[in-house]
Amino acid sequence: MIVADVQTRGRGRSGRTWHQAPRRGLALSVLLLPRERCPLTLVPLLAGLGLAEGLESLSVETELKWPNDVLIGGRKVAGVLCESRSGSGPARTVVMGVGVNVAEGPEDFPPEIHGSATSLRIEGNDLGREEVAAAFLNRLERLWILAEERGGAPIVEGWRRRATFWGRRVAVATRSGRLAGVAEDLDAEGRLLVQLDAGGRAALWAGEPELDPGMRIER
Repeated sequence: MIVADVQTRGRGRSGRTWHQAPRRGLALSVLLLPRERCPLTLVPLLAGLGLAEGLESLSVETELKWPNDVLIGGRKVAGVLCESRSGSGPARTVVMGVGVNVAEGPEDFPPEIHGSATSLRIEGNDLGREEVAAAFLNRLERLWILAEERGGAPIVEGWRRRATFWGRRVAVATRSGRLAGVAEDLDAEGRLLVQLDAGGRAALWAGEPELDPGMRIER
């Protein structure tokens, strides 16, 4: 596990930049050696769930947004980027990168994300980076062992409970185009299941969902 005080080129999903104020945010990477019980597709969800549970242990209420964002009051406080590599034989490694906005103020965020980003301090939580890192790693270890022993089902269930957009209409930008429909559930591999406006159901591996605030379908 490595923690950086300063990132000069923080990286997010889809080629985005992760903005972090020096020594105010938590930038943490963990090297993992997964077995076969937990699908690699669930590792980002496992990381998000570990972050959510860790922050909850520090009395911070959060929600999860598929596939790997942690939100407070609808604004992003943390994100995850996981990358895997295959070695010789059956060996696999995963680098789990986690960024948490801890002590940033509004002035620390660039204008383009002022409305969508927040920090623990902005939300009234006076916590240190070390405290947040310890809470996350404690939960991550427990969840990792659980996934190694029982597979991905407990991870999917725990993640599902902390998401708040079920039954909401979403538009998801995917590599093949933009899809719109109602977010229904996760499948066993962590794919987002969307009942499409055009008919049928899509199981999405990745994408960037946007919520329609004006529509909720009763489940």
